[in-house]
Amino acid sequence: MSDKNIISFFNSLTRVTPTVAVSLAFIYNLIKGDTLKDLTLKIRQDISLKKKLACVTFAGEFFRRCKDGLKEWASLVAIDIDHLDFTPALKERLSKDCFLNPVLVYVTPSGEGLRLVVRVKGGTADKYGLYYELISFYLQGAYGIPVDGACSDVSRLSFICWDPEVYFFEDGFVSEESLLRLQPKTEERQETEKMTKETPPGVSFVFVDALRERRKSAVRNLPPAYSPSDPKPSELLNRIPAVHALAEDALRRHGWKQKGELWTRAGKELREGSSAKYNLYPAEGIHIMTNFSSNARPFLKNKGYSDVQIISELDYNGDFKQCIGDLAHKYLNSN
Repeated sequence: MSDKNIISFFNSLTRVTPTVAVSLAFIYNLIKGDTLKDLTLKIRQDISLKKKLACVTFAGEFFRRCKDGLKEWASLVAIDIDHLDFTPALKERLSKDCFLNPVLVYVTPSGEGLRLVVRVKGGTADKYGLYYELISFYLQGAYGIPVDGACSDVSRLSFICWDPEVYFFEDGFVSEESLLRLQPKTEERQETEKMTKETPPGVSFVFVDALRERRKSAVRNLPPAYSPSDPKPSELLNRIPAVHALAEDALRRHGWKQKGELWTRAGKELREGSSAKYNLYPAEGIHIMTNFSSNARPFLKNKGYSDVQIISELDYNGDFKQCIGDLAHKYLNSN
């Protein structure tokens, strides 16, 4: 398994071999910037122009775009949610989902759907289809969202388009162990398959009341999503209250002001509005600050930051390795 965020980039839908390998951060900046703005706006007037967009294989880096052409698995699963009566509120809810902890969420080229990219920690490429199915199952149960089941191929291409409000949290993940707990029992799977066969053409998912209630119940009774066997030091540190207090102190020393979960950046008054939300995700046991402001240096707009990342950016000039070393020495090696 690899947690590297390296994926294949294709400058044309018709290419079989990738143009170049890129980082997930590169794709985030491409989506957020204005490079694709004009073409994206034209596509929303004429969807046939979509084929002019570049594409990526979020699952990883490929030698060749086919199931057997995977060079290195990126632990990422891309979910397509289409034909929504889209609202920014739904996008924000999905971005903040504390079970999936998505890495990337952006509006698709049509403007009527979302692409949700989730890291499955501890997962393997051969189970990509299963992960896609389970994440879809969760989204149906938790939000009542139908998911495009035809997009579950590991080598599936995803269009990259302009979305200035793209959400990006590079360290987000759901553990494979937690995801596999969502697998329905055999009898429930058989019932779902039976009802699906009886569904009129054109309907992808059947929302029978009894089945939806079982799905909702399964979601409500999920165990904590965080259960890795060998957590990183940063993951342990982000669950220590004293480290959270250090992060809040760092923000205050750099001019940030707090009002509950909302924070206002240096150079701006509380009465002028908030710049970020800094709140606890109970399922993970960590706090995440999501920055809304493009002027809140050194933080990027619409990106989530953990306690350790905040301390690293503000007190270590972005030297994450040194920050982790110092904090681990103080809080993890005290014995």
